[in-house]
Amino acid sequence: MTPLSQQQIEILIKEDPKLHDWGKGPQSGGLGGDILRTLAGYLSEFGEGKFTSLETGAGLSTLVFAAAKPAKHFAVNPDAGLRARIFAEAERRGISMANVEYHEQFNEYLLPDLAKANVIDIALVDGGHGWPSVFVDFCYANMMLRQGGIMIVDDILLYPCTQLYMLLKHQPGWKLEKTLYSKTAFFRKEWDQKLLPDFGGQPYLKNNIILS
Repeated sequence: MTPLSQQQIEILIKEDPKLHDWGKGPQSGGLGGDILRTLAGYLSEFGEGKFTSLETGAGLSTLVFAAAKPAKHFAVNPDAGLRARIFAEAERRGISMANVEYHEQFNEYLLPDLAKANVIDIALVDGGHGWPSVFVDFCYANMMLRQGGIMIVDDILLYPCTQLYMLLKHQPGWKLEKTLYSKTAFFRKEWDQKLLPDFGGQPYLKNNIILS
Protein backbone atom coordinates (compact mmCIF):
# COMPACT_ATOMS: atom_id res chain seq x y z
CA MET A 1 0.00 0.00 0.00
CA THR A 2 1.36 3.41 -0.92
CA PRO A 3 2.11 6.03 1.76
CA LEU A 4 -0.78 8.12 0.38
CA SER A 5 -3.26 5.30 0.87
CA GLN A 6 -1.93 4.60 4.34
CA GLN A 7 -2.26 8.28 5.22
CA GLN A 8 -5.82 8.45 3.89
CA ILE A 9 -6.80 5.42 5.94
CA GLU A 10 -5.22 6.72 9.13
CA ILE A 11 -6.96 10.09 8.72
CA LEU A 12 -10.27 8.27 8.13
CA ILE A 13 -9.81 6.28 11.31
CA LYS A 14 -8.86 9.31 13.41
CA GLU A 15 -11.62 11.58 12.08
CA ASP A 16 -14.27 8.80 12.11
CA PRO A 17 -16.84 10.50 9.86
CA LYS A 18 -20.42 10.00 11.01
CA LEU A 19 -21.96 8.13 8.10
CA HIS A 20 -24.90 6.35 9.72
CA ASP A 21 -28.35 7.62 10.55
CA TRP A 22 -30.61 5.35 12.58
CA GLY A 23 -33.20 8.03 13.21
CA LYS A 24 -31.15 9.98 15.76
CA GLY A 25 -28.96 12.05 13.46
CA PRO A 26 -25.48 11.29 12.11
CA GLN A 27 -23.59 8.64 14.06
CA SER A 28 -20.38 6.66 13.83
CA GLY A 29 -20.56 2.96 13.09
CA GLY A 30 -19.26 0.11 15.18
CA LEU A 31 -15.90 -0.33 13.46
CA GLY A 32 -12.97 1.94 14.16
CA GLY A 33 -9.55 2.26 15.75
CA ASP A 34 -7.38 -0.84 15.88
CA ILE A 35 -10.01 -2.98 14.17
CA LEU A 36 -9.80 -0.93 11.00
CA ARG A 37 -6.01 -0.67 11.31
CA THR A 38 -5.86 -4.46 11.44
CA LEU A 39 -8.12 -4.67 8.39
CA ALA A 40 -5.88 -2.19 6.58
CA GLY A 41 -2.85 -4.29 7.51
CA TYR A 42 -4.29 -7.32 5.75
CA LEU A 43 -5.20 -5.24 2.71
CA SER A 44 -1.66 -3.89 2.58
CA GLU A 45 -0.33 -7.46 2.55
CA PHE A 46 -2.45 -8.26 -0.49
CA GLY A 47 -1.24 -5.15 -2.33
CA GLU A 48 -3.01 -2.35 -4.20
CA GLY A 49 -5.08 -3.53 -7.12
CA LYS A 50 -4.44 -7.17 -6.20
CA PHE A 51 -7.31 -8.08 -3.90
CA THR A 52 -11.03 -8.62 -4.22
CA SER A 53 -13.10 -8.06 -1.11
CA LEU A 54 -16.63 -8.37 0.23
CA GLU A 55 -18.43 -6.80 3.14
CA THR A 56 -21.96 -7.37 4.31
CA GLY A 57 -22.94 -4.07 5.81
CA ALA A 58 -21.22 -0.80 4.96
CA GLY A 59 -19.84 2.38 6.49
CA LEU A 60 -16.38 3.59 7.40
CA SER A 61 -15.02 0.15 6.52
CA THR A 62 -16.20 0.71 2.94
CA LEU A 63 -14.01 3.79 2.70
CA VAL A 64 -11.04 1.87 4.12
CA PHE A 65 -11.48 -0.88 1.53
CA ALA A 66 -11.72 1.76 -1.21
CA ALA A 67 -8.69 3.73 0.01
CA ALA A 68 -6.63 0.52 -0.10
CA LYS A 69 -7.39 0.35 -3.85
CA PRO A 70 -9.01 -3.04 -4.45
CA ALA A 71 -9.27 -4.77 -7.79
CA LYS A 72 -12.94 -5.06 -6.83
CA HIS A 73 -14.87 -4.47 -3.62
CA PHE A 74 -18.45 -5.58 -3.03
CA ALA A 75 -20.48 -3.82 -0.33
CA VAL A 76 -23.97 -5.20 0.28
CA ASN A 77 -26.37 -3.05 2.27
CA PRO A 78 -29.97 -2.03 1.55
CA ASP A 79 -29.55 1.51 2.92
CA ALA A 80 -29.54 3.88 -0.07
CA GLY A 81 -28.98 6.90 2.16
CA LEU A 82 -25.85 5.33 3.60
CA ARG A 83 -24.57 4.70 0.11
CA ALA A 84 -25.01 8.37 -0.78
CA ARG A 85 -23.18 9.51 2.36
CA ILE A 86 -20.29 7.08 1.80
CA PHE A 87 -19.80 8.12 -1.81
CA ALA A 88 -20.05 11.82 -0.94
CA GLU A 89 -17.43 11.38 1.78
CA ALA A 90 -15.17 9.52 -0.63
CA GLU A 91 -15.44 12.31 -3.19
CA ARG A 92 -14.68 14.91 -0.53
CA ARG A 93 -11.55 13.03 0.48
CA GLY A 94 -10.37 12.15 -3.03
CA ILE A 95 -10.89 8.41 -2.54
CA SER A 96 -11.75 6.60 -5.76
CA MET A 97 -14.88 4.44 -5.69
CA ALA A 98 -14.40 3.24 -9.27
CA ASN A 99 -13.78 -0.35 -8.16
CA VAL A 100 -16.48 -0.41 -5.49
CA GLU A 101 -19.82 -2.07 -6.19
CA TYR A 102 -22.37 -0.97 -3.59
CA HIS A 103 -25.47 -3.15 -3.85
CA GLU A 104 -28.58 -1.70 -2.24
CA GLN A 105 -30.07 -5.10 -1.49
CA PHE A 106 -30.52 -7.48 1.38
CA ASN A 107 -27.70 -9.99 1.56
CA GLU A 108 -30.04 -12.96 1.33
CA TYR A 109 -31.12 -11.89 -2.17
CA LEU A 110 -27.77 -10.88 -3.64
CA LEU A 111 -25.07 -13.11 -2.17
CA PRO A 112 -26.11 -16.35 -3.95
CA ASP A 113 -25.54 -14.68 -7.32
CA LEU A 114 -22.26 -13.06 -6.26
CA ALA A 115 -20.98 -16.40 -4.99
CA LYS A 116 -21.52 -18.06 -8.35
CA ALA A 117 -19.18 -15.73 -10.22
CA ASN A 118 -16.55 -14.33 -7.83
CA VAL A 119 -13.54 -15.35 -5.78
CA ILE A 120 -12.48 -13.06 -2.94
CA ASP A 121 -9.40 -12.61 -0.77
CA ILE A 122 -11.07 -11.13 2.30
CA ALA A 123 -14.61 -10.95 3.70
CA LEU A 124 -16.13 -8.85 6.47
CA VAL A 125 -19.33 -10.31 7.93
CA ASP A 126 -21.08 -7.31 9.49
CA GLY A 127 -24.56 -7.25 8.01
CA GLY A 128 -27.69 -8.42 9.80
CA HIS A 129 -26.90 -9.79 13.26
CA GLY A 130 -29.93 -12.00 13.84
CA TRP A 131 -30.82 -15.52 12.81
CA PRO A 132 -30.32 -16.64 10.04
CA SER A 133 -28.63 -13.60 8.47
CA VAL A 134 -25.20 -14.10 10.07
CA PHE A 135 -24.95 -17.65 8.76
CA VAL A 136 -26.37 -16.75 5.36
CA ASP A 137 -23.62 -14.14 5.06
CA PHE A 138 -20.97 -16.62 6.16
CA CYS A 139 -22.24 -19.41 3.90
CA TYR A 140 -21.85 -17.39 0.71
CA ALA A 141 -18.76 -15.47 1.82
CA ASN A 142 -17.12 -18.82 2.54
CA MET A 143 -18.05 -20.08 -0.93
CA MET A 144 -16.30 -17.06 -2.42
CA LEU A 145 -13.28 -16.96 -0.11
CA ARG A 146 -10.11 -18.53 -1.49
CA GLN A 147 -7.78 -20.73 0.48
CA GLY A 148 -5.48 -18.48 2.51
CA GLY A 149 -8.06 -15.68 2.58
CA ILE A 150 -9.30 -13.80 5.63
CA MET A 151 -12.78 -14.03 7.17
CA ILE A 152 -13.65 -11.24 9.62
CA VAL A 153 -16.60 -11.75 11.96
CA ASP A 154 -17.75 -8.61 13.76
CA ASP A 155 -19.86 -8.18 16.89
CA ILE A 156 -19.00 -11.59 18.30
CA LEU A 157 -20.54 -10.55 21.63
CA LEU A 158 -23.99 -10.87 20.01
CA TYR A 159 -25.30 -14.42 20.28
CA PRO A 160 -25.67 -15.35 16.58
CA CYS A 161 -22.21 -13.92 15.87
CA THR A 162 -20.85 -15.71 18.95
CA GLN A 163 -22.08 -18.99 17.54
CA LEU A 164 -20.32 -18.39 14.21
CA TYR A 165 -17.16 -17.41 16.09
CA MET A 166 -17.27 -20.58 18.19
CA LEU A 167 -17.99 -22.75 15.17
CA LEU A 168 -14.96 -21.44 13.27
CA LYS A 169 -12.72 -21.38 16.35
CA HIS A 170 -13.11 -25.17 16.67
CA GLN A 171 -13.36 -25.98 12.96
CA PRO A 172 -10.45 -27.73 11.18
CA GLY A 173 -9.36 -25.66 8.19
CA TRP A 174 -9.81 -22.36 10.01
CA LYS A 175 -7.21 -20.53 12.10
CA LEU A 176 -8.14 -17.77 14.53
CA GLU A 177 -5.42 -15.16 14.03
CA LYS A 178 -6.69 -12.21 16.09
CA THR A 179 -9.55 -11.16 18.32
CA LEU A 180 -9.87 -7.46 19.16
CA TYR A 181 -11.83 -6.10 22.14
CA SER A 182 -13.87 -9.32 22.34
CA LYS A 183 -15.71 -7.76 19.38
CA THR A 184 -14.07 -8.64 16.08
CA ALA A 185 -12.40 -11.91 15.08
CA PHE A 186 -9.99 -12.45 12.17
CA PHE A 187 -9.82 -16.00 10.80
CA ARG A 188 -7.52 -17.44 8.13
CA LYS A 189 -9.12 -20.01 5.82
CA GLU A 190 -6.55 -22.77 5.56
CA TRP A 191 -8.44 -25.31 3.49
CA ASP A 192 -9.76 -25.11 -0.07
CA GLN A 193 -13.39 -26.17 0.37
CA LYS A 194 -16.35 -23.93 -0.43
CA LEU A 195 -18.67 -25.61 2.08
CA LEU A 196 -18.25 -26.76 5.64
CA PRO A 197 -18.68 -30.48 6.27
CA ASP A 198 -21.98 -31.72 7.63
CA PHE A 199 -22.72 -32.18 11.33
CA GLY A 200 -20.25 -35.03 11.89
CA GLY A 201 -17.37 -32.90 10.63
CA GLN A 202 -18.10 -29.92 12.87
CA PRO A 203 -16.52 -30.40 16.31
CA TYR A 204 -18.30 -27.46 17.90
CA LEU A 205 -21.68 -28.99 17.06
CA LYS A 206 -20.70 -32.52 18.03
CA ASN A 207 -19.48 -31.34 21.41
CA ASN A 208 -22.61 -29.32 22.19
CA ILE A 209 -25.46 -31.75 21.69
CA ILE A 210 -28.47 -31.12 23.91
CA LEU A 211 -29.44 -34.41 25.51
CA SER A 212 -32.90 -35.05 26.94
